[in-house]
Amino acid sequence: MFPADAPKEQLVNFWLQQPRELQTAVVAVLAALLAGQVNRGIYRLAWSPRQIGPWSAPVADAPARRWYDRLPIVGWIGLARETPFHGKGYWLRPIVVELGLALGLAWLYWSIVHHRVDGLLALGIPVEQTIALLLFLRLATLLLPLTIATFIDLDEKTIPDEVTVPGTLAGLLWSWLVPGSALPVIAATQQTPLLATSPGKWAPQLDSATGLLVGLACVGCWCWALLPKTWTTRHGWWRAFRYLWASSLRTPWFWRYGLIGCGASAIVVVAWLQGHERWQGLLTALLGMAFGGGLVWTVRIVAGGVLQKEAMGFGDVTLMAMIGAFLGWQPSLIVFFMAPFAALFVALVQWILTRNREIAFGPYLSVAALWLIVRWDAIWEQAGGSFALGWRIPLIIGFCFVAMAAMLWTWRAIEGAWHRTAEPENS
Repeated sequence: MFPADAPKEQLVNFWLQQPRELQTAVVAVLAALLAGQVNRGIYRLAWSPRQIGPWSAPVADAPARRWYDRLPIVGWIGLARETPFHGKGYWLRPIVVELGLALGLAWLYWSIVHHRVDGLLALGIPVEQTIALLLFLRLATLLLPLTIATFIDLDEKTIPDEVTVPGTLAGLLWSWLVPGSALPVIAATQQTPLLATSPGKWAPQLDSATGLLVGLACVGCWCWALLPKTWTTRHGWWRAFRYLWASSLRTPWFWRYGLIGCGASAIVVVAWLQGHERWQGLLTALLGMAFGGGLVWTVRIVAGGVLQKEAMGFGDVTLMAMIGAFLGWQPSLIVFFMAPFAALFVALVQWILTRNREIAFGPYLSVAALWLIVRWDAIWEQAGGSFALGWRIPLIIGFCFVAMAAMLWTWRAIEGAWHRTAEPENS
């Protein structure tokens, strides 16, 4: 919950006392306004920025912009006049994005703040509506950059750090300043925030200096992972590690991410000194960030090594780190295993029609995260007990990576044999 502050509490209480329909309508309007900035980010933060939308200068020879072009949703109808410059129907997708976010966030608000709270109270489970409101705001904060990253990835198969790095920092700040806003876990007749040790109790060792070192290590690894690096074994392993270290230090981004790391580390120390809920919330987010990003990074390394080509972009790593910072490591693991099912159908249809096997995986991580948010209570009820396995979980994950490597090696061998058989026929 927010720090004790009477004016803020009065404002929240005043808001929650308004008719539910009015609350939802206001959320829809605000979401539409924010969605306009989401569209702005999709076109401005892309690797190849485009002058599309009312918030950028029109391209040469295009008509001058009008004030009502900046109105969400309906403004794009007027911008259809720029079709000759941007392509037929270019204005339809921005409308869908803004309308989808407006309706989607309004529905999510109603579902979390009203429908879910009513259901829990009917079951005799005490829950504060203020906590539900904070949960909604936290999830909305995740969904906005997630949408930007998804559409940029669909357009360019890249995910810019300018989206995921601020998004990850926002997730850490939410977990530190408002620890009660984490995904809820229901046990017996009580609701508690999801922690790194859920469904078990918080481990006292994590409050010691060991926990502080773990938190600082998560920040350090995240910042180092963001640095552009060179890795090549052409001249041997020893030189490969030397090139890796030297390229990390010499990149012009070193000071930028170094300052981010110093600031984040200072917050970690402050939260550790505060202890209790603040520290538990932040450490949970840090472990979610490191675990989520580490999962996808491991897939990238293993699959790339077996297939001898890039199997997954690093943007997927930073995207998953952002998801982990907001949701925690347990939801990250669920998202990680759900995403391939979301991608399988699309990839199969694409391969049948075009024989193209390359897909942008980031959107399917986003779809899986969205599905988890919408179905969180049911998913945790089914899967939550699995996280009580403790040390067995890393063993299971390790076995999955070994099985994946074996499967990819077999696939590569079959594909190679197929090409060798097909070559004489073609010649």
